[in-house]
Amino acid sequence: MKESTKEWLGIKPADFVIYAGFLLLVPVYYSSNMVIDSVCLLFGLVLCFVSCWLGMRPHPELGKINNKIKMLAYPACTLFFMYLGYLNFTEWQ
Repeated sequence: MKESTKEWLGIKPADFVIYAGFLLLVPVYYSSNMVIDSVCLLFGLVLCFVSCWLGMRPHPELGKINNKIKMLAYPACTLFFMYLGYLNFTEWQ
């Protein structure tokens, strides 16, 4: 399978790391315990940063547009994760 196809399907290792980070939002949403929320959000944020580190590197087999989209998508997902963490402490609880 071509690298661009893997990238667009979201089956690269960096994608699975960010998926794991977003899965940690499930117990945060349903839990009202501040310790569980804080630990899950912190670990999820670390996973998002690791995903940025893994996924933002330009790949030589991809075109300029695909590499630019990668440079924007991973930080945007991390910012969205941080926004959802903010919502947890302001709206959800």
